[in-house]
Amino acid sequence: MEDEWGFTGVSDTDIGGNKWTLQNYIHCHAYPMGSNNRDGYVLNGVWNAEKNYPEADNKDKTDKIPAYTEWANLRETVKRVLYTYLNCNGYKNGVDIAAIGKTKIDITGTATQSLAKGTSVALPELKNHNDVVYELANEEVDILPKGVVLAQDGTLSGIPTQSGEFQVNVKVIVDGWVKQTYKVNFNIASAFAFSAPQGEKGVEYNGAITSEYITTDTYAGGIKYTLHEGALPAGLTLNNDGTITGIPTEKGTFVFTVDVAATTSGRRSRTTHFYETFTLEIIGEDDPIVNEKNIVSVEEKEDGSGYIITFDDGSTIEIKNGKDGQNGQDGAPGQNGKDGQPGANGEQGPAGPQGEKGEKGEKGDKGDPGEAAKGCGGSIAVASSIVGSIALLGVALAIKKRREDR
Repeated sequence: MEDEWGFTGVSDTDIGGNKWTLQNYIHCHAYPMGSNNRDGYVLNGVWNAEKNYPEADNKDKTDKIPAYTEWANLRETVKRVLYTYLNCNGYKNGVDIAAIGKTKIDITGTATQSLAKGTSVALPELKNHNDVVYELANEEVDILPKGVVLAQDGTLSGIPTQSGEFQVNVKVIVDGWVKQTYKVNFNIASAFAFSAPQGEKGVEYNGAITSEYITTDTYAGGIKYTLHEGALPAGLTLNNDGTITGIPTEKGTFVFTVDVAATTSGRRSRTTHFYETFTLEIIGEDDPIVNEKNIVSVEEKEDGSGYIITFDDGSTIEIKNGKDGQNGQDGAPGQNGKDGQPGANGEQGPAGPQGEKGEKGEKGDKGDPGEAAKGCGGSIAVASSIVGSIALLGVALAIKKRREDR
C-alpha cells in the first residue's frame, strides 16, 4: 500500500506488543499481510463455527484459544488491501481501458436527413457507472460531419449537411479520472446527383447538380448553388440553379465543393447550408509542350557547319547547316506595264550663242521689169519699205540686248 496515490502510512495494531494475546504483530508497510513475527507467533487462526469465534494456536501449539484480535486485524488488513486495489490507478475502477481502446463504432446516415433517433457512441459496458462523460478527444483535429452534435451522454443528433467518410476519436471519462479514447467512423451518403461528371475540352458542356431532398417543396424560400471551395475548369460557370455550362478550355481532373443554400418560407424562414464535393474530368488532346528553357548563347561552329545553342540549364543542342538548294527555273516574262501619263512641259532654256556670219550669197538673177504703179501703189511700196526697216531695226536691237545680257 506504500506510495499508492501518495499514501505513505502503515496499517498496524498494538497486538504485537502484548505477547499474552498470543497474536502476531501485523505490519503492512512493506507487503500486505506481511509479518514481523515476534516470539515466533504466526498467523494460523481459523473460524470455529460451533463456538462462533476465531481460534488460534497458543505459543506451544498445544491448544486452541480465542483470537479475536487476530481476526479483527486480519479483516482490517484485507479490507485495506481490497480498498486500495479497487481504487488504485492500475485497477481503473474496474474499467477495461484496453478493451475500450480497441473499440470501433460505425455511424451511417444521409446528408440533409436527420440521424436516426437513438444514434449513440455510448459504450454499453459502462452503463452501470454513474459518472460517464463522452467528448471529442481533440476538437481541432477530431471534427464531426457538419450539422452533427455529440452530447456528453454519447448521443448523436442533428442533420448532416456534408456527405463523405469521417473518422473521429471520442474520449470517455469514467468517475472523473479514468480516461480512454476509441474511434468512431461516419459514413454519410450524398443527397445530390451530378449529371455529367465528364466533359471534353473545346466542346460545349452542360451539366447539373440536383437533389431529391433539396426541393422548392421543402425550401420554398429559394435554393441557391455557389462554389465554396476548389475551382471549375476554365471556361465553365456554376449557375445559381445548379447547372454548369460553358466550353472548357483546359483538360484535367477538377475537385470542387458546392454550397447549397436552402431557405424555408414564412415569417421564421431559415437558411441551411449543405456542402457537397464533386469531381469533374475534362478529356481531350494534350496542348503542345512549351519549352520553358531560356537561350543563353548561339555560337557558330569553327568549321562553319552549323551552330551550338546553349540554354540556362546548361544543356545544348547542335543545329547543322543544310545543303544548298538547286537553282530554280527562270520565271515567265512579265506583262508589259501600262503607258505612263505624259510629263509636263519643261521651262524654256537660255538662248544659245550667236552663230558665225554666213557666207555672202550669190547675186540673184535680175528680175523682170515691173509695171508702173498707179495711184496709191507708190505709197504702199514706201510704206512697206518703212515697215521692213523698222522690223530689221527691232531685230538688231534684240540681238544687241541679248549680247549685253550675256
